[in-house]
Amino acid sequence: MKAPVAGSPPIVGHSIQFNYDALSLIQRLQESKGDVFELNILNEDVLLFLTPSATKKIFLDPDDNFSSKHGWEFSIGPTFENGLMLRDFDDHKYHRSLLQNSFRRDALEKYLYIIQPRINSWIEEVKQKKEFYLYKSIKQLMFNVAVELFFDEVDDSKLNYLNQLFINSIKPATTIVRNPYPLTRMKKGLKAREELLEYFQEKSSSIDLSKETLFSDLVKTNKEEAGLTNFEIAEHMIFLLLAAHDTTTSTLTSSIHFLARDIDYQNKVKLESSNLSKNRYI
Repeated sequence: MKAPVAGSPPIVGHSIQFNYDALSLIQRLQESKGDVFELNILNEDVLLFLTPSATKKIFLDPDDNFSSKHGWEFSIGPTFENGLMLRDFDDHKYHRSLLQNSFRRDALEKYLYIIQPRINSWIEEVKQKKEFYLYKSIKQLMFNVAVELFFDEVDDSKLNYLNQLFINSIKPATTIVRNPYPLTRMKKGLKAREELLEYFQEKSSSIDLSKETLFSDLVKTNKEEAGLTNFEIAEHMIFLLLAAHDTTTSTLTSSIHFLARDIDYQNKVKLESSNLSKNRYI
């Protein structure tokens, strides 16, 4: 049985609509085509499964039937090549095992002491503002937190520059022009990738391994046990920073948006927060 196909113009397919408002596009097609259908993005036919049971089966994938690499490389592959999500099966498991040491429980608790002061500072700044651009502000905060978590020290003057490099490297994921022609998103994205690789390779060579940061843990584990090159470590770092700040930004922004529209949940959150504060001093 073949899944329903959502009709679209040749070459561009649904790419423009997807880039402009992916959520509205998917919701509209789901209403007309059902929970399983095919659409065309970036000149690739993409099959969507929108039921919880299908999502569970595909993502758990106990029999290794599905390729994460083939599902993502046509979009983020050029600028995030060899990231963990762009590896499959035994290769993925091997590299995941190299990274997971940096995410053990005691390490995560340790990281909180690094990032909490910056979060507290951001909250105090927000309190002083009458209005601000939520998505942009949270994105910058998450990036600053991620960089500080990885290195525990960073030249603040470089943060905006590095963040712009990441923005440039993410934009090619949905651009219709897939070749690096001059002045295109793909050209800027590949250039940004080169600069980020250089930055992280330099950090890999000069990082203080006595520091208790995610990056120092990663470098120590890999250099001692896996023997990864600084270039391979840099490739992982680019993808980890993407995972650490971009997806969290989207989640927080959406959560705050829906919370702002629901007074009952706002009151529940305030009550829970108040109770936590009281219990902290008991």
